[in-house]
Amino acid sequence: MENQVKTSRHLKIIQGQLTGIEKMLAVTDPDCMEILTQLKSVQNSFRSISQKVAQNMLEKSFPEGTTMKEKELKQFLDFAFND
Repeated sequence: MENQVKTSRHLKIIQGQLTGIEKMLAVTDPDCMEILTQLKSVQNSFRSISQKVAQNMLEKSFPEGTTMKEKELKQFLDFAFND
């Protein structure tokens, strides 16, 4: 439950960042470097939240003492973190 609250809070922060970027783009002469900086921040936030969700999923699916085949783990991680 605590993880869900943290994830929800994290998503709200990302929503705020995206709203800020939208507002920056609406001005006549936007500061491109500031926009790119904010976009990079959003990318990092998505990567962070993806890692946390994946970690939680793995912990629930494979409790301590349970093993996952290396091939399955590679497929999961490739899906979760590669473009």
